[in-house]
Amino acid sequence: MKVSVIVPVYNLREHLSKCLESLAAQTYSDLEIILVDDGSVDGSGDICDEYAHDHEDARVVHKTNGGLVSAWKAGVEAATGTYVMFVDGDDWIDPGMVEAMAAHVTGSEGEVICSDYVIERRLKSGNGSSYIKTSECVYQTLAPGEYDRAFIEEKIVPDLLGNEKRPIHFSRCMKLIDIKLVKDNMRYADEAVKMGEDSLIMIPVLLDAQRICVLDHKAFYHYELVGSSMIHRYDPACFDNLKRLISGFKKILNDKFGDSGEKYALMLRKLDAEIVVMMLYVLKNELRNPAADYKDRVKAVSTNKDIADTVRRTEVTFSAKQNRLLYALLKKPTRFRIFLLRTLMNMNDARY
Repeated sequence: MKVSVIVPVYNLREHLSKCLESLAAQTYSDLEIILVDDGSVDGSGDICDEYAHDHEDARVVHKTNGGLVSAWKAGVEAATGTYVMFVDGDDWIDPGMVEAMAAHVTGSEGEVICSDYVIERRLKSGNGSSYIKTSECVYQTLAPGEYDRAFIEEKIVPDLLGNEKRPIHFSRCMKLIDIKLVKDNMRYADEAVKMGEDSLIMIPVLLDAQRICVLDHKAFYHYELVGSSMIHRYDPACFDNLKRLISGFKKILNDKFGDSGEKYALMLRKLDAEIVVMMLYVLKNELRNPAADYKDRVKAVSTNKDIADTVRRTEVTFSAKQNRLLYALLKKPTRFRIFLLRTLMNMNDARY
């Protein structure tokens, strides 16, 4: 089966070579590599062109800058493979990833093959002038195995939303997907969403999947986490981003379950729990707000009427200590709790 590997690229001159080297090393023969230059201005587009010139299985799509979602969508439109895989341009993959995953496809409609990933961290050591590199494998919560449509409907779909640990990661990366599943659900992808944007394509893909295969602890995909990563920066638009995500989730559930009565009601309750889970990310972001009035901002997002009503009617269980503290803050955002959580967050961030 032909596999299209889509690589969104925007101003990644410092990181792109490692990604491209890992693609050149792939052992799978029927491969198409699509590099989408999303209007880079640092020479990344030239690097893509050079790579495509030297590798006959690669081609480049140049476009005006539109953001990550617009880039991978352009790649999907250009793809000619039966299956699609996404690799971000500042990440890299093991040489046998595509071959190992393609070995599990059957050619039947609606397949999703899932592998795992490695977080590559750089932790500050000593006086902060040097770093120690660490690697941590992150595995799917869903046990390795093959799951048919009946199991997906009964066991996987009800657990997709509203859990601290998702059964399947919502990242579009580290997966091999029937390209028709992606194309049929691209209408849900929102180019204006900057955090959690993958969930708006992967949730409908997983809801529609006819077969899901989870590999047995195969962490092929490498994601480098450094101090400058987006997750460690304050984003003043984070809460507005969440509201846009919620709107997208509601559209997905309405389209997929709107005429199914009890199941629709269940999925809406699951969405309430998902909103609570996502609010923890919003709180972590607001606790990184460098402004002096950060406490007022944390309190404002926590007491927003729609959010507060959802939190009151929804109980979610968290096991991670930080999440339990954030959940307590969400339910009762006192100024002391805000100060305490901010202090702990700053101590943790200082390690990167």
